[in-house]
Amino acid sequence: MPEKKKDTLTKKEEELIDIVAETWINKALFNKTKIDQEKAIAGIDFIYALSDLKPPQIIICEDPMDLMVASKELGAELGKGSTFDYFGLGYDSGWSAFYDYFQQIGIDLSEFDFNKWLTFLDSGIWASLFYENYAFVCAGPSKISLNKDNNLHNETGMAIEWASGWGLYFLNGIGVDDAIVTTPAEKLDSKLVLTEKNAEVRRELVRKIGVERVMQKLNAKTIDKWDEYELLELPIEGMSTKAVYLKMKNPSIGTYHVEGVPSDIKTCQAALAWRIGGLKWEPSQLT
Repeated sequence: MPEKKKDTLTKKEEELIDIVAETWINKALFNKTKIDQEKAIAGIDFIYALSDLKPPQIIICEDPMDLMVASKELGAELGKGSTFDYFGLGYDSGWSAFYDYFQQIGIDLSEFDFNKWLTFLDSGIWASLFYENYAFVCAGPSKISLNKDNNLHNETGMAIEWASGWGLYFLNGIGVDDAIVTTPAEKLDSKLVLTEKNAEVRRELVRKIGVERVMQKLNAKTIDKWDEYELLELPIEGMSTKAVYLKMKNPSIGTYHVEGVPSDIKTCQAALAWRIGGLKWEPSQLT
């Protein structure tokens, strides 16, 4: 009999956690590239019924970008202040895996009609946009590239690509502009590190260009060295004073991290003490 809760897990149930996680990773990334229309209709009708809406006309698109283009062509514009909310394997596999696991070990989810939701995902829909009268859907990607940690990653092209040719660029799980991937490291402008606002993208820029080359191209001057740390002074165009950065190695991922510190700091130890103290100072930081 299905249960409402479990207080403890058996060894077999604990081992199932990794199996379910791997199953859903494969569903999200390596699922079939065609949609099972019968399951799609059943799943979408279920979702619309939750909002007391009539079944919509289903439009099958080539890729996630085509979803947006097709919706605009049919006049399915967003209302003022509204945002897109995608549904499908590409967006809901994480939490769906969580509940799927508990259902598999005997937790009763029938009151939530969870199996009907699974029918929607099992249809192969990777992404979808729902409007009152239209449901725009697309299947999964045709090509996926991952690094050793199973993060989306491709140093020469798209990390995730659809059969249509549209796709996205990632470096070590971080979404980046195509130019960062397709431009050879020696031709990338080191000044991009100064203008990029996203810390994770800055990290990937430094990783690709090389921290030493970045510092050399930006005319960084070493103020102090201690252990594996280095304090750098960096002239920034448009600033009356020179910015100071602490260069350190991130042991968890093996890359260098360069972080801005107050300009009056002169030693690595002082920079580390400032970081530990949690004082707030926001220069143009490099990561």
